[in-house]
Amino acid sequence: MNLLLIPPDTRPPTLAFPVNLVKATGHIVHTPPLAALNNLNQPGDLEMLHEWLEAHAPSADYLIVCLEKLSLGGLIPARRISDSLDEVLLRLNILTQIKQAHPQLRILAFGVIVRVAHDDDPLEEKPYYGVHGQELRAYSEYKDKAERHQNSRNITH
Repeated sequence: MNLLLIPPDTRPPTLAFPVNLVKATGHIVHTPPLAALNNLNQPGDLEMLHEWLEAHAPSADYLIVCLEKLSLGGLIPARRISDSLDEVLLRLNILTQIKQAHPQLRILAFGVIVRVAHDDDPLEEKPYYGVHGQELRAYSEYKDKAERHQNSRNITH
């Protein structure tokens, strides 16, 4: 089996560990060049990523792809970028093109549910988290609890 992996970012749990797991099973795994992947807040090179995908798709059996990486440049950039939905969806058209050109390729795409920051730290979030992070977290927790309570009251036994 020949597998392509477009990971969320370059951290070991999302890049090295999955690569090592696939290799341990005796299969082949290819990942984009590091220059195409993001560096913390700096988005990856989406054009380079698309070119890599087009070059490697013909010989692949499977593609496992993080949608945040392919559309927004990575997990942390996805939290910080304000690109329009139309721009993001246009970038995802590469998957349609790849599938049409290589119908044998099985595409497994995933997205990540982003956590809410714990404090006023804008390092991995939009700049306003530097001022309102704790309040946004508290609001999110309160809203979740209220919705779960309301939903549990609507369940009949």
